[in-house]
Amino acid sequence: MMAILESLFTTNNIIFTVIILLYILYYRKYRYYKFEQKLPFTKGRRLMGKTLPAFPNGWFIVARSSELKKGQTKSVDYHGQNIALFRGTDGVVYAIDAYCAHMGANLAEGGVVKYSKGLQCPFHGWVFDGSTGNCVTGPDMKPKMGEKYLYSSQIGDANFTGPALKLDKKEIIKIKKWQVRELGGFIFVWYHAIEELRTKTPPYEPFDLTEYTNKLSFRGTSINKVQSHIQDIPENGGDLMHFFYVHYSFLPFTDAFKARWKANWSRADNPNLREEMKHEVDYINDFKMRLFDKYLNDDNKPYIGIITLDSYLLMPGCQEIFFFNATGFQLGSGLVYLFLKSPFFETIFFQHLEPVEKYYHNIYHEIYASNYLPYCITALMLRLEAQQVMNDGKIWDNKQFAMSTYYNMSADADKLLFSWRTWFSQFYEGCKEAEEKREQLSW
Repeated sequence: MMAILESLFTTNNIIFTVIILLYILYYRKYRYYKFEQKLPFTKGRRLMGKTLPAFPNGWFIVARSSELKKGQTKSVDYHGQNIALFRGTDGVVYAIDAYCAHMGANLAEGGVVKYSKGLQCPFHGWVFDGSTGNCVTGPDMKPKMGEKYLYSSQIGDANFTGPALKLDKKEIIKIKKWQVRELGGFIFVWYHAIEELRTKTPPYEPFDLTEYTNKLSFRGTSINKVQSHIQDIPENGGDLMHFFYVHYSFLPFTDAFKARWKANWSRADNPNLREEMKHEVDYINDFKMRLFDKYLNDDNKPYIGIITLDSYLLMPGCQEIFFFNATGFQLGSGLVYLFLKSPFFETIFFQHLEPVEKYYHNIYHEIYASNYLPYCITALMLRLEAQQVMNDGKIWDNKQFAMSTYYNMSADADKLLFSWRTWFSQFYEGCKEAEEKREQLSW
C-alpha cells in the first residue's frame, strides 16, 4: 500500500493524477449541462391589454420519464388545470383530474397506486381507474355507481328554507381522464378545451426522434422563464424580421461575431413546400427532404409550421462563413423540433413549453449532438441558444400582446407573419369559453 502511495506522488504520476481529476471535473460539469435562467426580465407588473386565451390546445410535456417510477404519483399544474399523474405497476403512465369525485382530496398528494392502474384517494380510499377515469371497486375494477348531489345555489339567501342538497343524477362515478404519450424520455399530455375532443384520438402525435437520438447523444437542458402571452414564444418562428434586430450577435457582450440570417416559413400543407424550402447546398437539401419524408403525413400537415434558417458567421476582416442550416417543425402550439445541419456538426434542439400559469411559462431546450463533439462545445451551444431566448425574453417580458396591430403587407416578412398568425389561430378552438368558465372558479 505504501509503495502505491509513494508511486502516486512521483512527478509524472502527480501530473497524470491532476489531469485525471481535471477531466473528471470537466466530465461532471459538461457531460450533461444544465442552464436555468434565474428570474424573468419583468421589473414590475404591467397591463397586458386584450389578449387571446392564455392556454391553446395541443400536446405539452408535463414530466420526464425519469421523474415517475412505478407506483409513483406527481401533482401537475397544467394549462390552468390540476392533474394527478401516476405510473401504474404495469409501467404505463396515466393522467386523471387531480380531485376525488367524493370529497375533493388531491389524488396525487398521498394517493396510492392500486390494482395495477388505479389511484386510491388518500382521504377515504376511493379508487379511480387511470385508463377510464371510472371509480372502481375490487381487483377486477368494477365501475362503482353513486348518487350525485348538488348544494342549492340559494344557500345563504335570507329566506332560504331548504333542502340544502338536491339529487342531480345517479350514474357511474367518474372523473376526467387525460390522454398521455411517453416518447424519448418525456411524458406528453393532450389538452383540448372542448372536452369531447380531449377524449378523442388527437389529430396529430408528438414526433418520435429515436432514429436521430440513437446516433446523437443527449447533452443537456436549458430553461428560460418568460412572463408574456404564450403565443409570443412560438410566434418567433413566423416573425422572420426580428432575427435581424434581436439575433444579430452570436456571443453576448460583444459584436465581434455577428450573424446574418436567411429565413423562410411555410405551412407544412403548402403544396409547394418542397420547392420553396429547397436548399442550394445538396447535402443540406437531402437532409431537409429526408426530414419531410419522415415526419410529415397527410394527417399532421395542417398542424405543422416549417421554418428554415441559414446562419452565416461574420467576423471582422473575414469573409462570411456559412455556419449551419436549421429546419424547424412547429408541431401544434407547444412543441418545436429544430434540426441543425452544418459542415461541422449535426444537432437537434427540442423546444417545449411549460405553461406554469397564465402569462408565466418555462421554455425548455433539450440538445442532442454528434457524439464526436466535445462536451464543452455542446454546453456552449446550449448556453448560446439560451442567450438568444433571453434576447427575446427582454422584449416578451415587457411587451403587450399585439391583439390589434398594423402590418406592412407590401413586405414579405409581414405577409409571412400574417400567414403564421392565421395558421396558429386554429389552436384556440373552444379556448375562450373554457377560460371564461375557469375564471369563474375560486383558486
